[in-house]
Amino acid sequence: MAPELIYGTATFAMDMTEFQDPSSVRTVLETLHKAGIRRLDTAARYPPLKPGRAEELTGETNDTSGSFLVDTKVYTDTKSDGSGDLTPGAIEKSLLASLQRLQRPQASPPMSNTGSLESKRHVSDSRFQRPDKPGALSRGIYISPSTSSSAA
Repeated sequence: MAPELIYGTATFAMDMTEFQDPSSVRTVLETLHKAGIRRLDTAARYPPLKPGRAEELTGETNDTSGSFLVDTKVYTDTKSDGSGDLTPGAIEKSLLASLQRLQRPQASPPMSNTGSLESKRHVSDSRFQRPDKPGALSRGIYISPSTSSSAA
């Protein structure tokens, strides 16, 4: 089985790069799509000096980025050990903020206060098997591109 290629979006909106606006990001995504790459890695911290902007630019190209599987990460405060950012409530807050920046529908039903990250949109963390690939565990937070209760 060939390895799956994942494109990292950390350079979207990073100073001194060409990826400053939705048009330039759309061009990158179209090129990736033509090359058969269908997965993006992003984070609330990307790029380092403009946290969240990479997710925003990806969301602003949702007509194109909607055909990609998007991996993101839980936001943690670099001024502390980050342990307070890993509570169920903080994880939910981070996930919902990422979904908003990515312009993806909110996970429904909302995550419960028990810490379960499973929803009808197949939102999961590494404790769960990926719904699109039986036997494979997700890394970070997995957001299915499907808007139904089954993975695409």
